[in-house]
Amino acid sequence: MGGARSAFIVPVINGVRGPVESIPGAGALHGVACPTPTRCVAVGSDPANTGGIVLTLDRIDLQRWTPGVVRHVAGIAYGVACPPAATADVGIGQATHHERARGFS
Repeated sequence: MGGARSAFIVPVINGVRGPVESIPGAGALHGVACPTPTRCVAVGSDPANTGGIVLTLDRIDLQRWTPGVVRHVAGIAYGVACPPAATADVGIGQATHHERARGFS
């Protein structure tokens, strides 16, 4: 085994499964939170599992979501929480000693 990993989403809206959609630049998604019915925030790791990613997902119609730009962060995030109608989200994860010394970006 080895090589780059690729994350994907499968939207389920009103119990109906939507199409599988690959997320370029994301290796794995570890957590998702939805502060509104039309906006979600997902966190995870990059394809090499050396850093974290954050992205937003916006519902564009009754069956489809569109992923935003994958933002890379220093530590791998394993969870995210967003209060209803949030203006800020909180992610949790881990970082190596070296990443903590550099600070999170």
